[in-house]
Parts: sequence; C-alpha cells; structure tokens
Amino acid sequence: MGILEAVIGGLEAMADPIVILAILGGALVGLASGALPATGLPGIIVLISLAVYMDPKVAIALAMGMAAPVQSSDTLPSVLLGVPGSVSSQATIIDGYPMARQGRAGEALGAAYLASLIGGVVAAVLIALVMPMARYVVNVFASPEFLVMGVMGIVVVAVVSGGAMLKGLLAATVGMAVASVGTDPGLGLPRFVPDSVPYLLDGFNLIIVVIGIFALPEIMGLIIENRSIATDVSPEDAIRDINEGRWKGMRAVMQNKFLVFRSVVLGVIVGVMPGIGGSVVDWLTYAQARATEKGAAETFGTGDIRGVIAPESANNATSAAQLIPTLALGIPGGAYQAVYLGFFLLLGYQPGPRFLNDSMDIVFLIVFSLLLANVFGTVLLIFLSKYFAKIAFVSPHILAPIILAILLVAAFTSRNSFWDLGFLMVVSLFGWHMKRYGWPRPPLIIGFVLGPILERYLGRVLGAYDSLFAAIARPPSLIIIAVALAIAFYSAKLARESKASAGLLVEKVETGIAEQNVDAAEGESR
Repeated sequence: MGILEAVIGGLEAMADPIVILAILGGALVGLASGALPATGLPGIIVLISLAVYMDPKVAIALAMGMAAPVQSSDTLPSVLLGVPGSVSSQATIIDGYPMARQGRAGEALGAAYLASLIGGVVAAVLIALVMPMARYVVNVFASPEFLVMGVMGIVVVAVVSGGAMLKGLLAATVGMAVASVGTDPGLGLPRFVPDSVPYLLDGFNLIIVVIGIFALPEIMGLIIENRSIATDVSPEDAIRDINEGRWKGMRAVMQNKFLVFRSVVLGVIVGVMPGIGGSVVDWLTYAQARATEKGAAETFGTGDIRGVIAPESANNATSAAQLIPTLALGIPGGAYQAVYLGFFLLLGYQPGPRFLNDSMDIVFLIVFSLLLANVFGTVLLIFLSKYFAKIAFVSPHILAPIILAILLVAAFTSRNSFWDLGFLMVVSLFGWHMKRYGWPRPPLIIGFVLGPILERYLGRVLGAYDSLFAAIARPPSLIIIAVALAIAFYSAKLARESKASAGLLVEKVETGIAEQNVDAAEGESR
C-alpha cells in the first residue's frame, strides 16, 4: 500500500461519523478512568475487551481515543490527592501536590494539560513519519530476525523490570509457559491439557489473563488501601483552586518552551526503546529539569511549576512513541502496549512487516485518532476539570464494585464460558501476590503475547536452517542482538539513575512537607 493511498484510507475512515463518535466516547472514558487512582489500565482493558466485537476500524478508534487522554487526566489525583493516577504521573506529585496545598491546583493542572497535549501531538506526528520508513527496514528481515527480536524484546523488558531482572525473566518465562497450553499449532495435538479439562484445548484467553494479572489486583488495591481518602484537600477547595489559575499554568508552559522541547525529545527516545516505560521517563525528565533549569535545585519539590511541566511533557510522548516498536516489530514496550498488541491480534492484525505493508491505512487511522483524542481530551479537561476532579474524591468502596462488575462481565462475554470466571479468580490471586511481593507483571503479559509468535518463527527457522546457531549467525540477527543488549544495559542504567533520583527527591519533599506542618502548628499555637 502506497503512502498517499494509506493517508487517504486513514482519512476516509475518519470521515465515518461512527469512528469520530468512537474516538470521542473513548476519550471521555479515558479521562474518567485516568482521574481515578491506579485505574487507567483496568479501564482500557474493559473497553478493549468490549471493542473486539465491533468493526475493526471503530474498535481501533475507540481504543486509541481512550489511550490518548489517560496520561493527561491521571494528573488530577496526582495533584489533588498526592496519589499517582498511573505510574507515569509519580514525579508530578513532587511539585504538583505542594502547589495544590498552596491553592495553585488550577495552575498546576493547566500546565500539565497543555504540556501533555504537546507531547502527545509530537509523538503522533512522529509515528506518521517513522512508520512508512520502518516498513522498508523490516521488509529485509526474515524469520531468524523476528525470532531474535522477540527474544531480545522479552530480555530487554525483563532486564529493566524495576531492578528485578531475575524476577522479570522468570515472569516472562511463566507467561510463555501459560501461552503454550492448548493445542499444538504444528501437530494439532493437545499440549499440557488434562483429559478432564477440555476447556483448555483452546488455550488461555488473553483478556482473562490481562484482567487477572493487572486489572483485578489494582481494584483490590483501591479497596484495601482506601487511597482516595488519604488527603487533606477538600473537594470544594480543590474545585475552587482548579477554576483559578488554569490559564496562568498554560502560559507558564509557553514561557518554558525549551524545557518542554527537551522533555518531549527525551520522552520520545525512551518510548522507542522497548522496556523502559513511563515510570522511568517520568523521573528522568524531572531529574534533567532539576539539573538544568536555573535555580531548580533549590525550588523543585516546593511547588515549582517547572517540576510539573517536565514530566507531563514526556509521559504522553512516551506512551504514543511506544506504539512504534509495537506496530513495526511486534515488540511491546510495556503493559499498555502488550494489551494493545493482544488487541490487534484479536482483531486479526499481526503487527510487523505484513501489517506495515498491507494495513498502513490502519497506522494513519491510529495517528489521526491519537491527534483528535489528544486535542479533544485537553479541551474537555480545561473546561470540565472541576467535574472530573470530583471522581478523584469518590470513595473506592463505591467505585470498585462497579468496575469489578464490568470486569467480570467482560471476562465472561469473551468466550461465554463459566470456566473463564473460575480461571480468572486463580489468575487474579496470582496477580495480586505478584503485586504484593514486588514481582514485575508486564514481562508476564509480554511473554504470554509473544510466546505463540516466537514458537511460530522458531518452527520456521528450524525447518529452513541446519541449526539454530546458523540462523542467528546471520549479520542482521547479530546486529539486532548487539543493539538489544546495548539498549538493555543502557536502560538498566537509566532505571537505576531514575530510581536513585526518585528516592532523593521524595525524601526532600517529605522533609519539606514535615517542616511546613511544623511551621503551621507553631503558627496556630502562637
């Protein structure tokens, strides 16, 4: 498919009113989902599990519409409650929450919204520019290269799994083992399936695994930790602060355009490198802003708006840029992208060379959907933040049962089997214990999604070459291995640096808040 033909195809899809409505509806759900602490990914999982029954173009528009604004609205709980809406908004708390305590919540949110919009738009344009060129690169690859890329993708993600490399590798191995249960694709014979459980002949359902590993443990965490109550900001004060200062915050973004540019560039670079993810780039951009901005070492952590602009410029850029390796190579860079990869597979699209050659119009549909959803979501947040803010203050004991019911319905309707619900309970307990004991969960999902793909390429390689060594000794395969190992080591270095920066910054902020509380107490006593 030619580039011009693909662009026209994407525009024709966007001309469908149903597609536009799907983008706008997805954006609304994404905004509401991001406004709840730690529910961004579960919300996307619910929507995607329902979208697989729609027309593929409408389903993709809905999924991308929801994906774009989540990293924008997750700023609400981070600023108002001091609780991260997602892993990519942790650093925003460092200065955003003190700003809210100072009555400057609107200024912090206005800056975050515009910075996120700029990052999302730049990354979407980058996808449109890179994808046409990427297909010429991947078209020279053969089965050995895709086998090596899949293995290296899992290794890279595991290596940077929060400093727990061995746990990440074991989690990815468990994911591949679970994916191997069912019917052998080459022989057509049952594999790891007891005679008494014919349900397993079709293998485990991706939707069930994702909901069990990610969504239900997060909902359980909301209930157990009761996060939304841990705040000293009342909803009335928060809404009043939001109404004041939004435009001031947006002007601050334009006054710090070079900081925005550096943060967006760093976010895009991190997004293209599989395995690093939003939690790392958040701290990296915050640390680089603190190190490079004038006077930042003294003011960051006390309510400096630049401490909000830097991470918020990068997280949307990273989220969109991570779609580049996901679509071009079939290698998801994190949990969200693993869900999207599985989503595309359920719709009948195989990310990789064939996808870039035959479905480039879908790539441009994704680009146009991201652009529209980012703009639409930002406009809504600017004018309706006071309503979305109320969601962040609703007790999780009210919201969690509603979300739980939706998740169970989505799990059952995926194959209309009560076996799925039973398996979901088992997977959920496993996911909860992984979360509780610090085991990285994204590698498990990535291993589950890539397992069948790696098995297919391995079969082709063994059938076409004398040995596996002869296949991977090809120059392209060796180059991929060298690049992947370099990325893994560099990513691990970045992850350690960001973790160290995060620890120092959090310690500084906690000390500052404690000093503020002491001063306030002394003032009241006087």
